[in-house]
Amino acid sequence: MGLCNNKSSKRKEEFDSFKNNSKIIDVQKIFKESDFPIDFKLHFRNLRGVNLKVTDVYLVIDFFGFYKTTTYPIYYKNDPAWNLEEILEIKINSFSDLSRKIVLEVYHVDNTYLGNVNLTLGDILLGPIKNFIVINSNQKYIGRLEFELKMAQI
Repeated sequence: MGLCNNKSSKRKEEFDSFKNNSKIIDVQKIFKESDFPIDFKLHFRNLRGVNLKVTDVYLVIDFFGFYKTTTYPIYYKNDPAWNLEEILEIKINSFSDLSRKIVLEVYHVDNTYLGNVNLTLGDILLGPIKNFIVINSNQKYIGRLEFELKMAQI
């Protein structure tokens, strides 16, 4: 995960220690307020549907409220894969910035909302995320979407 630069090799050691010895990592034990601002590169990729019970879906992805992208719909497939890769540079100025969110929403081409997931920068900072969205429509399971997020200090 690239949390190491010239001035923070000790932080990397602390991070690795916490990561290997704990299931819950408190970012305030890894960083101090004086470490900010920190520049990161966010890498979002490998977006695909898995065993969807619906076809003809598209996604709307909102990165922290300042950048939004919409995928193209994939027709007639229960396992759609989008050739989408987003790389964003992000400046984290304080601990409060760690609550900023990525929201990924799933829609049918008729604009019916199917589901979403919210991830904070704090969630992503703690390690690569391979996440999935369980899609429900009227409390009925429809399938899931998978994606990968990585964040590296630059």
